[in-house]
Amino acid sequence: MTDLTILGVGAAFPPSYYDQDTLTEKFVSVWGDRHWNTARLRALHEYAVVGGRHLALPIDDYESLRGLGAANDAWIRVGLDVGAEAMVDADTRRSAARRHRCALRGFGDGIADA
Repeated sequence: MTDLTILGVGAAFPPSYYDQDTLTEKFVSVWGDRHWNTARLRALHEYAVVGGRHLALPIDDYESLRGLGAANDAWIRVGLDVGAEAMVDADTRRSAARRHRCALRGFGDGIADA
């Protein structure tokens, strides 16, 4: 078995962020005619206790997706971009940490030599 080493950890999110109230209102506007109990939908969103969510696509783009395949293709397309951003962030953090360690090492060596 090959030993694996984690060299860095990064973070990235899709660019489309919406607060929970906006998401709830969109759900009600799209699904409200099909579901008789929109109060339950609103309660479900309220009980999620989140301020908002990052979506793969702009909120209005979801209505034009036809079927699970189209939704999955969009998610994969955006996921690849977000994954690449996370990798760049991880490398940036790793490089910064390495510079920081070198600076501290040099700073500590100077104090010890004084």
